[in-house]
Amino acid sequence: MIPYDKTLPVVYLRPGEIYISDKPVVVSTVLGSCVSITMFHKSLKIGAICHGLMPVCNHTSGNNCRKTCPEPYKFIDCAFMHMKEKFQSLSMNQDEIEIKLFGGAEILVNSNHNSGQLSIGEKNVRTAMKLIKQEGYTITASDTGGPVGRKLFFLAHEGDVFLKLLKKTDIVNVHVRPVL
Repeated sequence: MIPYDKTLPVVYLRPGEIYISDKPVVVSTVLGSCVSITMFHKSLKIGAICHGLMPVCNHTSGNNCRKTCPEPYKFIDCAFMHMKEKFQSLSMNQDEIEIKLFGGAEILVNSNHNSGQLSIGEKNVRTAMKLIKQEGYTITASDTGGPVGRKLFFLAHEGDVFLKLLKKTDIVNVHVRPVL
């Protein structure tokens, strides 16, 4: 069963992309260690979503990431700041913007996990949460971390997010022997 109107257009959001719309549309994406942040303004019915792969852009200088970075929406900090700036340019009151956060699974074996280093999924989630709080927003819903990925369906015109947890696949250790 599909939990939304099947006649709505569906846009697939690839890693490193953002989508902002004031039209009825379903944005679908699949997350592993990546993170999606959604923003929604109820009275204007404008929604935005990003699919960030990495926490922080090395080209960031203040809020000027997009001007110097060759792949700005690949990074959570740049993608979030772009969506925030777009909503601000539309004179939206920050209190009326709904923020949701998803993803950041530990789907890859992390050999450094026992050494106290964070996985990429954990880094992505922490970066997103820090930015959202730092910019004065509140997260109204989230589903992050864990061992499995997620498939999201974001209704950009309603702000609703439908989530499906993906099945965990067994990770097989393959021992490679050198060729003699």
